[in-house]
Amino acid sequence: MKTSLFILLFFVLSFSKQSEPVQIQADRFEVDISSNQFIAEDNVVIQQGEIMITAKRATYTSKRDFINIDKDVSLKYQDLNLKSDVLVFDRIKQQMLAEGHLKVDNRDISITSERLRYDIDPNIILFVGETTVVQKKNVIKGRNIIYDVNKRKLSSSEKTQMRLESTPTNR
Repeated sequence: MKTSLFILLFFVLSFSKQSEPVQIQADRFEVDISSNQFIAEDNVVIQQGEIMITAKRATYTSKRDFINIDKDVSLKYQDLNLKSDVLVFDRIKQQMLAEGHLKVDNRDISITSERLRYDIDPNIILFVGETTVVQKKNVIKGRNIIYDVNKRKLSSSEKTQMRLESTPTNR
């Protein structure tokens, strides 16, 4: 039987900055009071407002204000779809990390990479390792590509290849 919990945890998903409660559903869960951990396993669904994360396992540690989500992770938020093996939220560092079979789709852009680090403030995403960015017929391949979300700019300080087949347009 699927268990559904409505929990006002203080691990409000960091990047969302929402004050809405977090709803967690899972086939199994346990609360380890001695280690201050909440563990949800099998068919895990985490929802908060427009954010939905699915995975096979999620572990929240309150002492570190840290949530580790792993095994077939999928995050959906508005037009953003992220898939990875592991997704970690660290509220103390104000970071989100994702790695393993990482793919990010947002509108007409698709990005694959080895690892992603999202620094919530200043709203910067670093794609670590071999990264490919595809937008329509345009392709950028490189290592350690930085995306400034506020400025909507990609940059890389390492060798990068680009194949552009159309002129970028301003939105």
